Amino acid sequence: VSVETCFLNFHKFHECPLRLCRCRYCSLEVMWMELPQHQQVCGNRSVTCQHCLANIKRNQVKYHLKKNHNIEVNE
Repeated sequence: VSVETCFLNFHKFHECPLRLCRCRYCSLEVMWMELPQHQQVCGNRSVTCQHCLANIKRNQVKYHLKKNHNIEVNE
């Protein structure tokens, strides 16, 4: 294996901003450079309810608010 191949492999798996990485919340593979933005809006990421301090998934917030606090969210 040549030195160039070793450097290329290292770059591909450790440095390249286009490499695929898994989201820690949903396991979706996204490019490393887009991972922070994805994880900010990922529906499987937990957030804290401002009313009862429960930890709930982002994609369940509307349901939680309606069921537990009788609050309807319209977007």
